[in-house]
Amino acid sequence: MIEKKGLKSIATVDHAANANSVGMDLRPTTLLVFGNPSIGTPLMQASQSTGIDLPQKMLVYEDEGGQTNVAYNAPEYLAERHDITGQNGRLEKIATVLEALAGGDVESSKADPSGLLAGGDGVVTVAGDESVDATVTRIENALASKDAISLVTSVDHAANADSVGMDLRPTTLLVFGNPNLGTPLMQANQSIGIDLPQKMLVYEDEGGDVEVAYNDPRFIAKRHGITGKDDVLSKIEGALRSIATGDSSGDGSNGEGELAVAGLSADADGTDANNLNDEYITYENTGDGPLNLSGWTVADDSDTTYTFPDGFTLEPGARVTLYTGSGTDTDTELYWGRANEVWNNGADTMTVENADGEIALQRSYP
Repeated sequence: MIEKKGLKSIATVDHAANANSVGMDLRPTTLLVFGNPSIGTPLMQASQSTGIDLPQKMLVYEDEGGQTNVAYNAPEYLAERHDITGQNGRLEKIATVLEALAGGDVESSKADPSGLLAGGDGVVTVAGDESVDATVTRIENALASKDAISLVTSVDHAANADSVGMDLRPTTLLVFGNPNLGTPLMQANQSIGIDLPQKMLVYEDEGGDVEVAYNDPRFIAKRHGITGKDDVLSKIEGALRSIATGDSSGDGSNGEGELAVAGLSADADGTDANNLNDEYITYENTGDGPLNLSGWTVADDSDTTYTFPDGFTLEPGARVTLYTGSGTDTDTELYWGRANEVWNNGADTMTVENADGEIALQRSYP
């Protein structure tokens, strides 16, 4: 059916089989990846970041009621997310093809862009310091070095554009995943399978600079209404940042230890200033070795800063809670000693820097 519509099948991802491979259960959930550079290239010419959402994808899954569903990204979502203008005719053509592929014998649902973009487009972009080819090679090598991560496919959008007589600056998509992290998100809401596996777009912009872009995992989780998965999202954030930048310190690691947020209470019961120890952050060492936090700092958006005590070490699997108010420090409880609240109730950013002043962990909310 895909080929009959003038499209080329790129990859098929059986999320349920991948879940089973790591001992997890997931109802039948399969992602189809397909495209046509004659249709996709003009969208990337209009906005290169669109390449992170191309080729097109279609998710087929069985829900908890036994109903088979087909989900895909509405072209309106792509246009709004990537600020695409002047392509209405092409977007309408894409919508027609996707609707035909979804068919009428199952309940098809398009991912509605409304209400999803208030917090930005959800694309994190970092600057590269090498060519596109060299950056792609570096990322591929990084992925190959991680046993839990598999490279699903790579798509050279520029080469595909050239194959149909169109021009596009160097633009390459890498698709990769780790079912240990992706499966819990799909168990919470299967529809997130359309945004998994993870994707990383490497491209040369109009100024000749190389950029590396990836989806903000918290944006994607919010898009699919997933809550209560902070630990998984923190791990994904750290891994993506590390892979994109090539800086292992950016994934919250120190030796074999790895720091993650295990819990957050930013809005204390009652008046915050009268209940400071109901405002806290819990950290966990999710790595395999001890994590020496001596000299590490925690700061909010206004740069209110806490410094971990000298000699404070978090063992593998151990947690420590940092309370805003006063108390006696222990191996599992630390106290900032503030006279007033730190974390804004509505929105804030928590940044942890290691002893060298490098960002080891960053978390924004809501």
